[in-house]
This record gives sequence, C-alpha cells and structure tokens, in this order.
Amino acid sequence: MRTDFQNAVPEGELESLWDNHRFAMKLVSPANKHKYRVLIVGTGLAGASAAASLSEQGFHVDVFCMQDSPRRAHSIAAQGGINAAKNYPNDGDTIWRLFYDTIKGGDYRSREANVFRLAQVANNIIDQCVAQGVPFARDYGGYLDNRSFGGAQVSRTFYARSQTGNSCYWVRMQP
Repeated sequence: MRTDFQNAVPEGELESLWDNHRFAMKLVSPANKHKYRVLIVGTGLAGASAAASLSEQGFHVDVFCMQDSPRRAHSIAAQGGINAAKNYPNDGDTIWRLFYDTIKGGDYRSREANVFRLAQVANNIIDQCVAQGVPFARDYGGYLDNRSFGGAQVSRTFYARSQTGNSCYWVRMQP
C-alpha cells in the first residue's frame, strides 16, 4: 500500500503560488481542443458549470450523474449554499477571513494552498453561476441575498431559495 502522497501544490508564496503556476502552464491550442474528451461526474452546480464552460471552449464533454435525471442534483436541494467573501453587508469579510474560517472548519487538516485558492476565486464562481442562470435567492432590492450559515461568523453564504432540483440543464454537450 502506498503511503507517500504527492501533493500537487506548486512552490511559492501562498498569495501568488497558484497564479504563478497558472501563468507557467502549457495551453491547449484552440485548434486541438476538439481532440480532447472531458468526463465530468456529477451534475450539481460545479459539474454543470464545468460542463457548460468547457463545451463553450470547444472541448467534447460527457457528463454522468447517479440520479434518474441530471436535474435531480442536490446543489439546490441542499440547505447550505456557496461561501464567498463578497462583503455585501459590510461586515468586514475578506479573502483571508474566508480562508481562515475554511481551514478552521476543516479541523486544520486541509491543504492551505488549495483553500487559499478557493477563497481567491469564490467571488468569480458566484458571478459565473449567476451568469449561467443559477437561481440564487435575492433580497427585495434584487441583489443576491446571503446569510451566515454553519461556522461562518459573517454573512457570506449565497443560497438558492425554494428551487429544489433545478440546478442543471445540461446533459451532453459538444461544440
């Protein structure tokens, strides 16, 4: 049994290591994207968003789900939500605070570099989900509503209200 796990975290300072890694990566030529077939397991918000984005870029995407229909994913049926440090209620939320709360919530066993990257891109993930039509709850002014949920000390959880099972509209996508 193998016990030496190789973490795929690049070297460098915490704030810049993923950006440095991203800029050093080799890109797939647009002319070659059709040669790649991407398999995505799960049709929740993450799987459906990844499938939509990759198919828009020209990749062949196959999506598999365990439910009887891709629309039965539990991303919206669940009572949680997605955390992001957008600081809408001006309660002092920052990327570092989201990072610390997530590390603490994982009993200090999470890879810090990966959690920091998650905190960095969480705002963009919320914006992408909104652009793709995820029915997040809204306040009376039409802005995205958020709440304090779980161990969060601030209101940073964006959630869907009374839209059970309608998170996914994509089954098989090809360019």
